[in-house]
Amino acid sequence: MADEQISDDFKVVSAQAVGERALALFAIYMLSCTDTPRADVVHWIKSNNLWDSLSPKELNFVEAASPTEKQLINFSWHNERLHVLTWALDIIPKLASPIEQASVDGFQNASSPLNNDTAKRFLKTVKLRDEIELSEAANEIESHHWEARNANINNCQPKKPVNMEIIQERHHAINWILWGEVEDWDDVTTDT
Repeated sequence: MADEQISDDFKVVSAQAVGERALALFAIYMLSCTDTPRADVVHWIKSNNLWDSLSPKELNFVEAASPTEKQLINFSWHNERLHVLTWALDIIPKLASPIEQASVDGFQNASSPLNNDTAKRFLKTVKLRDEIELSEAANEIESHHWEARNANINNCQPKKPVNMEIIQERHHAINWILWGEVEDWDDVTTDT
């Protein structure tokens, strides 16, 4: 798969959908990585009409009175997904390397999402990078993911530096952007 290219038959989700998904992921970040009171985050989600933007798995996490340590760890990795969406929305100039854990600072600085007025304004102004850039990023991410999986299967070091946990989360996000019109967030595949 390393030399294959992603087909051009994708159907890119709307900038609005990516913006809503980014805000939902920011709420997941607040719940999994910060000490922000759960009730405050839930109130923010509801007051910004984002409740329906949460996937079923995210909804279970948000509604959990006391999430497990495993849930907190698993959802903390979704910062990598938010990183891809932040890049796709042209908020940050480039994606972090596939061995560098992403920060949500770019998204947080650009939109101050816990301010309700700013979140609403953010959704009115979102725009996506063009399909060529999105497709090229998808090809690169998939190539990195293939390299990581291949190295894991063959019990060797990858030829290119790549972190499997980071890249599989980014692969999920870019695939949703390209095929989210036909795949629900929780069901996105990351085949290589």
